[in-house]
Amino acid sequence: MSAKARVSGEMGKKALLGIVLEFLESITGDDRSRLPLAEGLRVTTNGLDAKLAESVVWGPARRIPYRQTFVDAEAQAAVFFGVITNTSTQHVGYGAKWWLYAVRLRIADGAIAEVEEIISENTFAHYEKMPWDLAPNAALNDVLPDDERSSREELVGAVESYWNGVERSADGYGIPFHPDAIRSECGTITTDAKNFPNSARGDFIEAKNAGWSWSVDNRRYPVIDVQRGIVVSFADLRMTDRTNPMFAPCIVAEIFKIESGLLKYLQAFFYVGQNTSSW
Repeated sequence: MSAKARVSGEMGKKALLGIVLEFLESITGDDRSRLPLAEGLRVTTNGLDAKLAESVVWGPARRIPYRQTFVDAEAQAAVFFGVITNTSTQHVGYGAKWWLYAVRLRIADGAIAEVEEIISENTFAHYEKMPWDLAPNAALNDVLPDDERSSREELVGAVESYWNGVERSADGYGIPFHPDAIRSECGTITTDAKNFPNSARGDFIEAKNAGWSWSVDNRRYPVIDVQRGIVVSFADLRMTDRTNPMFAPCIVAEIFKIESGLLKYLQAFFYVGQNTSSW
Protein backbone atom coordinates (compact mmCIF):
# COMPACT_ATOMS: atom_id res chain seq x y z
CA MET A 1 0.00 0.00 0.00
CA SER A 2 1.40 3.39 -0.96
CA ALA A 3 1.95 6.15 1.59
CA LYS A 4 -0.81 8.13 -0.07
CA ALA A 5 -3.38 5.42 0.56
CA ARG A 6 -5.91 6.22 3.27
CA VAL A 7 -6.34 3.71 6.06
CA SER A 8 -9.76 3.43 7.67
CA GLY A 9 -9.94 3.35 11.45
CA GLU A 10 -7.08 3.63 13.90
CA MET A 11 -3.42 3.02 13.13
CA GLY A 12 -1.11 0.97 15.34
CA LYS A 13 2.32 2.10 16.52
CA LYS A 14 4.11 0.61 13.52
CA ALA A 15 1.88 2.46 11.07
CA LEU A 16 2.22 5.72 13.03
CA LEU A 17 6.00 5.39 12.95
CA GLY A 18 5.71 4.91 9.20
CA ILE A 19 3.84 8.20 8.92
CA VAL A 20 6.61 9.95 10.88
CA LEU A 21 9.23 8.37 8.61
CA GLU A 22 7.46 9.71 5.51
CA PHE A 23 7.20 13.14 7.11
CA LEU A 24 10.91 13.27 7.95
CA GLU A 25 11.90 11.90 4.54
CA SER A 26 9.84 14.66 2.97
CA ILE A 27 12.07 17.15 4.79
CA THR A 28 15.42 15.52 4.02
CA GLY A 29 14.40 14.66 0.46
CA ASP A 30 12.61 17.96 -0.19
CA ASP A 31 9.68 15.96 -1.60
CA ARG A 32 6.14 16.01 -0.18
CA SER A 33 4.60 13.81 -2.88
CA ARG A 34 4.40 10.69 -0.67
CA LEU A 35 2.82 12.37 2.36
CA PRO A 36 -0.72 11.20 3.20
CA LEU A 37 -2.50 14.50 3.88
CA ALA A 38 -6.07 14.92 5.12
CA GLU A 39 -8.56 17.30 3.62
CA GLY A 40 -8.55 20.46 5.69
CA LEU A 41 -5.00 19.85 6.97
CA ARG A 42 -4.13 22.34 9.71
CA VAL A 43 -0.53 23.54 10.14
CA THR A 44 1.04 25.90 12.64
CA THR A 45 4.63 27.05 13.04
CA ASN A 46 5.58 28.45 16.44
CA GLY A 47 1.93 28.89 17.30
CA LEU A 48 0.84 30.75 14.19
CA ASP A 49 -1.25 29.37 11.33
CA ALA A 50 0.95 28.35 8.42
CA LYS A 51 1.14 26.18 5.33
CA LEU A 52 2.90 22.85 5.07
CA ALA A 53 6.55 22.98 4.00
CA GLU A 54 6.84 26.77 4.19
CA SER A 55 8.81 27.03 7.46
CA VAL A 56 12.58 27.42 7.46
CA VAL A 57 13.37 23.74 8.08
CA TRP A 58 11.95 22.75 4.69
CA GLY A 59 14.19 23.04 1.66
CA PRO A 60 17.03 21.35 -0.22
CA ALA A 61 20.05 19.68 1.35
CA ARG A 62 18.54 18.97 4.76
CA ARG A 63 19.74 16.32 7.19
CA ILE A 64 18.51 15.34 10.67
CA PRO A 65 21.45 14.14 12.80
CA TYR A 66 19.45 13.88 16.05
CA ARG A 67 16.08 12.08 16.01
CA GLN A 68 13.68 10.80 18.66
CA THR A 69 10.07 9.81 17.97
CA PHE A 70 7.13 9.11 20.30
CA VAL A 71 3.75 7.74 19.20
CA ASP A 72 0.40 7.07 20.85
CA ALA A 73 -1.93 4.68 19.05
CA GLU A 74 -4.83 5.48 21.38
CA ALA A 75 -4.59 9.20 20.61
CA GLN A 76 -3.59 8.62 16.97
CA ALA A 77 -0.73 11.06 17.41
CA ALA A 78 3.04 11.26 17.09
CA VAL A 79 5.65 13.74 18.28
CA PHE A 80 9.16 14.05 16.89
CA PHE A 81 12.13 15.84 18.48
CA GLY A 82 15.28 16.47 16.49
CA VAL A 83 17.87 18.77 15.02
CA ILE A 84 17.73 19.79 11.36
CA THR A 85 20.60 21.38 9.46
CA ASN A 86 21.38 22.49 5.92
CA THR A 87 25.09 21.71 6.23
CA SER A 88 27.04 18.48 5.98
CA THR A 89 29.60 19.61 8.55
CA GLN A 90 29.57 20.61 12.20
CA HIS A 91 30.96 24.03 11.36
CA VAL A 92 28.78 27.09 11.51
CA GLY A 93 30.14 28.55 8.33
CA TYR A 94 28.62 30.95 5.86
CA GLY A 95 24.99 30.05 5.27
CA ALA A 96 25.03 27.12 7.72
CA LYS A 97 21.86 26.79 9.77
CA TRP A 98 20.93 24.54 12.70
CA TRP A 99 17.36 24.28 13.97
CA LEU A 100 15.96 22.62 17.07
CA TYR A 101 12.76 21.03 15.85
CA ALA A 102 9.71 19.48 17.48
CA VAL A 103 6.60 18.53 15.54
CA ARG A 104 3.26 17.09 16.60
CA LEU A 105 1.25 15.10 14.08
CA ARG A 106 -2.39 14.12 14.54
CA ILE A 107 -3.59 11.32 12.33
CA ALA A 108 -7.17 10.84 11.13
CA ASP A 109 -8.13 7.83 8.98
CA GLY A 110 -4.51 7.21 8.06
CA ALA A 111 -3.81 10.78 6.95
CA ILE A 112 -2.03 13.70 8.61
CA ALA A 113 -4.73 16.08 9.88
CA GLU A 114 -2.62 18.42 12.05
CA VAL A 115 1.01 19.54 11.97
CA GLU A 116 2.25 21.65 14.88
CA GLU A 117 5.88 22.75 14.47
CA ILE A 118 8.12 24.33 17.10
CA ILE A 119 11.35 25.63 15.57
CA SER A 120 14.20 27.47 17.24
CA GLU A 121 17.57 28.54 15.89
CA ASN A 122 18.52 30.59 18.95
CA THR A 123 21.49 29.43 20.99
CA PHE A 124 21.53 30.98 24.44
CA ALA A 125 24.87 32.04 25.86
CA HIS A 126 24.36 30.18 29.15
CA TYR A 127 23.65 26.86 27.40
CA GLU A 128 26.58 24.49 27.02
CA LYS A 129 25.19 22.20 24.32
CA MET A 130 25.18 23.29 20.71
CA PRO A 131 22.58 21.77 18.36
CA TRP A 132 25.20 19.51 16.73
CA ASP A 133 26.03 18.09 20.17
CA LEU A 134 22.52 16.77 20.87
CA ALA A 135 21.81 13.03 20.93
CA PRO A 136 18.75 10.94 21.87
CA ASN A 137 18.25 9.96 25.50
CA ALA A 138 18.09 6.16 25.33
CA ALA A 139 16.43 5.96 28.76
CA LEU A 140 13.27 7.46 27.29
CA ASN A 141 12.79 4.28 25.24
CA ASP A 142 13.16 1.90 28.20
CA VAL A 143 10.04 -0.18 28.91
CA LEU A 144 9.13 -0.06 32.61
CA PRO A 145 8.42 -3.16 34.69
CA ASP A 146 4.78 -3.50 35.65
CA ASP A 147 5.29 -2.33 39.24
CA GLU A 148 6.79 1.01 38.06
CA ARG A 149 4.02 1.87 35.60
CA SER A 150 1.24 4.41 36.09
CA SER A 151 -2.11 4.69 34.35
CA ARG A 152 -2.68 7.26 31.61
CA GLU A 153 -4.60 9.40 34.09
CA GLU A 154 -1.85 9.15 36.70
CA LEU A 155 0.83 10.07 34.16
CA VAL A 156 -1.06 13.19 33.08
CA GLY A 157 -1.71 14.05 36.73
CA ALA A 158 2.02 14.05 37.45
CA VAL A 159 2.67 16.45 34.55
CA GLU A 160 -0.29 18.62 35.55
CA SER A 161 1.32 18.93 38.97
CA TYR A 162 4.51 20.09 37.25
CA TRP A 163 2.70 22.72 35.17
CA ASN A 164 0.83 23.91 38.27
CA GLY A 165 4.22 24.35 39.91
CA VAL A 166 5.38 26.44 36.95
CA GLU A 167 2.33 28.64 37.50
CA ARG A 168 3.02 28.78 41.26
CA SER A 169 -0.57 27.67 41.72
CA ALA A 170 0.65 24.60 43.63
CA ASP A 171 3.28 24.06 46.31
CA GLY A 172 6.59 23.15 44.70
CA TYR A 173 7.23 20.65 47.48
CA GLY A 174 4.24 18.66 46.27
CA ILE A 175 5.52 18.05 42.73
CA PRO A 176 6.37 14.33 42.44
CA PHE A 177 10.04 14.51 41.50
CA HIS A 178 12.23 11.41 41.43
CA PRO A 179 15.39 11.78 43.56
CA ASP A 180 17.41 11.37 40.33
CA ALA A 181 15.37 13.96 38.41
CA ILE A 182 17.23 15.66 35.56
CA ARG A 183 15.78 18.40 33.39
CA SER A 184 17.25 19.75 30.17
CA GLU A 185 16.41 22.70 27.95
CA CYS A 186 17.38 22.46 24.29
CA GLY A 187 19.88 19.75 25.18
CA THR A 188 21.60 21.54 28.09
CA ILE A 189 21.10 20.06 31.57
CA THR A 190 19.53 22.69 33.81
CA THR A 191 19.50 20.87 37.18
CA ASP A 192 22.50 21.15 39.51
CA ALA A 193 24.60 22.13 36.52
CA LYS A 194 26.98 24.84 35.41
CA ASN A 195 25.00 28.12 35.22
CA PHE A 196 21.98 26.31 36.73
CA PRO A 197 22.55 25.81 40.48
CA ASN A 198 19.04 24.61 41.42
CA SER A 199 17.84 21.04 41.63
CA ALA A 200 14.75 20.14 39.61
CA ARG A 201 12.56 20.96 42.59
CA GLY A 202 14.63 24.02 43.45
CA ASP A 203 13.21 25.84 40.44
CA PHE A 204 9.81 25.68 42.11
CA ILE A 205 10.79 26.90 45.57
CA GLU A 206 9.89 30.57 45.68
CA ALA A 207 12.61 31.51 48.14
CA LYS A 208 15.22 30.32 45.62
CA ASN A 209 13.68 31.17 42.25
CA ALA A 210 10.58 33.34 42.60
CA GLY A 211 10.73 34.67 39.04
CA TRP A 212 10.51 31.23 37.42
CA SER A 213 6.75 31.56 36.98
CA TRP A 214 4.39 31.69 33.99
CA SER A 215 0.73 31.13 33.23
CA VAL A 216 0.68 27.74 31.51
CA ASP A 217 -2.07 27.83 28.88
CA ASN A 218 -3.30 25.39 26.21
CA ARG A 219 -1.84 22.33 27.92
CA ARG A 220 -1.86 19.46 25.45
CA TYR A 221 -0.93 15.80 25.89
CA PRO A 222 -0.63 14.27 22.42
CA VAL A 223 1.46 11.25 23.48
CA ILE A 224 0.99 9.12 26.58
CA ASP A 225 2.90 5.83 26.74
CA VAL A 226 2.11 3.70 29.81
CA GLN A 227 4.68 1.02 28.97
CA ARG A 228 7.54 3.50 28.92
CA GLY A 229 6.16 6.02 31.41
CA ILE A 230 6.31 8.77 28.78
CA VAL A 231 4.18 11.88 28.48
CA VAL A 232 4.82 14.46 25.77
CA SER A 233 3.16 17.77 26.53
CA PHE A 234 2.83 20.98 24.53
CA ALA A 235 1.96 24.21 26.33
CA ASP A 236 2.07 27.99 26.00
CA LEU A 237 3.93 29.85 28.74
CA ARG A 238 2.60 33.38 29.22
CA MET A 239 4.19 36.19 31.20
CA THR A 240 2.52 37.27 34.44
CA ASP A 241 3.28 40.04 36.92
CA ARG A 242 5.29 37.45 38.85
CA THR A 243 7.51 36.36 35.97
CA ASN A 244 11.10 37.55 35.99
CA PRO A 245 11.11 40.38 33.40
CA MET A 246 14.37 39.00 32.01
CA PHE A 247 12.40 35.94 30.85
CA ALA A 248 10.00 35.77 27.91
CA PRO A 249 6.85 33.96 26.82
CA CYS A 250 7.37 30.77 24.88
CA ILE A 251 5.76 27.75 23.29
CA VAL A 252 7.21 24.56 24.72
CA ALA A 253 7.24 20.87 23.87
CA GLU A 254 8.42 18.80 26.81
CA ILE A 255 9.06 15.08 27.30
CA PHE A 256 8.48 13.57 30.75
CA LYS A 257 9.74 10.14 31.82
CA ILE A 258 7.79 9.00 34.88
CA GLU A 259 8.88 6.02 36.96
CA SER A 260 6.83 4.81 39.95
CA GLY A 261 4.71 7.94 39.57
CA LEU A 262 7.77 10.23 39.88
CA LEU A 263 9.18 12.68 37.31
CA LYS A 264 12.67 11.41 36.45
CA TYR A 265 13.67 12.90 33.08
CA LEU A 266 12.31 16.16 31.67
CA GLN A 267 13.46 17.43 28.26
CA ALA A 268 12.17 20.70 26.81
CA PHE A 269 12.36 22.31 23.38
CA PHE A 270 10.81 25.75 22.98
CA TYR A 271 10.39 28.81 20.82
CA VAL A 272 10.89 32.08 22.71
CA GLY A 273 9.01 35.29 22.14
CA GLN A 274 5.63 34.13 20.86
CA ASN A 275 2.80 35.33 23.09
CA THR A 276 -0.07 33.99 20.99
CA SER A 277 -1.11 30.56 19.79
CA SER A 278 -3.93 29.35 17.60
CA TRP A 279 -4.33 26.03 19.44
